[in-house]
Amino acid sequence: MVERNVSMNRLHTLIDGFPQVRILCIGDVMLDKFLYGSVTRISPEAPVPIMRMDRETRMLGGAGNVVSNLCALGCRTTFVSVVGDDANGRQVKAFLEDTCCTPELVECRDYETTVKIRFVAGKHHLLRADQEQELKMAPELAARFLERVDACLPDADLVLLSDYGKGLFDGETAPAVIARCRAAGKPVIVDPKGADYSRYGGATLVKPNMKEFQEATGVCLNPSAPGWEKGTPGMSLLHISPPPRLGMSSYSLFFFEKKKKQ
Repeated sequence: MVERNVSMNRLHTLIDGFPQVRILCIGDVMLDKFLYGSVTRISPEAPVPIMRMDRETRMLGGAGNVVSNLCALGCRTTFVSVVGDDANGRQVKAFLEDTCCTPELVECRDYETTVKIRFVAGKHHLLRADQEQELKMAPELAARFLERVDACLPDADLVLLSDYGKGLFDGETAPAVIARCRAAGKPVIVDPKGADYSRYGGATLVKPNMKEFQEATGVCLNPSAPGWEKGTPGMSLLHISPPPRLGMSSYSLFFFEKKKKQ
């Protein structure tokens, strides 16, 4: 009981300190749209349900949701991302301002802000439609993006890269951002995406979940099996140093360390 009380006191102390933490979040932002309604019949044109729309809600998605959570915890958050020069991009900026974060968005005329539209009838999620195009980090756009990162980095205590695989973190921009963080002495945490983790090399911490780990390595982990952590050859397949922490869903967090040479 004493140890538990000490742990809880430590947790409360950490939470109370969130308003003093300055976080620079960088990542793929998108707009989430939810269309709610009801279904009472099937279309005569095709065997699909007809949904009568009742209401619509919009909110931040992707790394924008991460920013919302950080602000809800009281962290002083600055957010750098790329959006299109369009109505959805302006909506994203307005939502970010509502979270009380500092949005540092780079507008790109040749890019449409990603929108994910979900159709929900009652308790049933019927369909998701994605309005998106791959973001190409052309030299001019990458330069403007990195200038924004350079301007925000000095005031940050911690940098968080939230990769949703939409093109912001390619083989050049991700290493460039991490190199800047290291040069400035800023710890950088990566929430990864995709199979190529080499672009995250040099990050302080990389935290894939089990599904992302399996997609990147082809190795399926079973934390419920005794001694499972000894059979993790997949770590060498990530080609990254330092080795990552692995989010284990309901199994908490696991930290893989390189074995010391004898």
